[in-house]
Amino acid sequence: MKRIIIPILLVALVAGGWWTIHKVLQDKAERAPARDKSAVVDLATIEEVINLTGIVEPVVSTDVKSEVTGRIEVVAVVNGQSVKEGDLLLELEKQERLSELKEVERNYEAYQLRVDRAQRDYEREQELKEKGYTNEKSYLDARTDLEIAEIEQTVQQARLEKSKETLAKTTILAPHDGVVSHMDLTQGQVIVGATSVNEGTVLMKINDPTQLYVSSDVTEIDVNKLKQEMAAVVSFDALPDEEFEGKIVSIDNYAERKNNQRVFGIEVTFSAENALVRQGISANLKVPLRKAFDVPSLLLSAIFVEKGESYVYVIRGEEDYERRSVEVGLRNAFNVEILSGVELGERVSLTRPDWKDN
Repeated sequence: MKRIIIPILLVALVAGGWWTIHKVLQDKAERAPARDKSAVVDLATIEEVINLTGIVEPVVSTDVKSEVTGRIEVVAVVNGQSVKEGDLLLELEKQERLSELKEVERNYEAYQLRVDRAQRDYEREQELKEKGYTNEKSYLDARTDLEIAEIEQTVQQARLEKSKETLAKTTILAPHDGVVSHMDLTQGQVIVGATSVNEGTVLMKINDPTQLYVSSDVTEIDVNKLKQEMAAVVSFDALPDEEFEGKIVSIDNYAERKNNQRVFGIEVTFSAENALVRQGISANLKVPLRKAFDVPSLLLSAIFVEKGESYVYVIRGEEDYERRSVEVGLRNAFNVEILSGVELGERVSLTRPDWKDN
């Protein structure tokens, strides 16, 4: 699959993971009224996901080129038009090639007549030789003339087939079902045919609208969490009602540097029969990693981290706090699973109390 390199917008769960959002939420909490500066340990369902963005591209996209150089006589399609395999796309000017074909056909007929004559001469010499009325040289010369005529006829036949093939190539048909894109041609325009020494003019692309993929980048922090064949959900800001199930089909082994980060390219394929999902639109990717149902949880801003230790300030009364270490599990953009350290229903502070920890 051809790799599409695109700029992306990474969400807050990259380049430092959840800590960035954690810090933002804590700063916000510190500016909030007192009644909003606490949270209760409660049950919640937490899903750890990686969120990415990218651009939709077709899995099957064919560059349509002509094998012959010529002037466009008919443009039969427009951008965005759906076509079936074998539908007419373009026709090039044919008159010159029709004239060449007629000339080659006449030459072929002439060589056929030469073969017929050489065949008659050879058969006559063969009869005379059997009766002893001719010499060996005349007989061999007649056979050689026939062989030469047959060789020349074979060459002309090849030229005739090539001329017919060249004429047929002036009619350009759709290579497969799909949608026309990148077409900017006008009647009378001269195009260059693709040869062994010339890439030729790309006339248009035919894209399969049903099999699509999103190319995106993932940070070096998250790349080892992903594997091929993992499920991913594809959604669109421009199409809020559309959502598709996809899967990761490739993960680059080598990182590239983009926006001062080391990132790895990934591709997620999905099927979309809906014509509204057009190639080139922006897409959102959500790759679920793990999910925990009805587990004790807290807001991220309630968790403080120091020297690798996670802890909270449990509220025991007015201006009475207890610093307590906690073990955390899954986390998403806003909540974190509490494995141990506090119990359901306990209230903790979202801000650091104004006293020095003992």
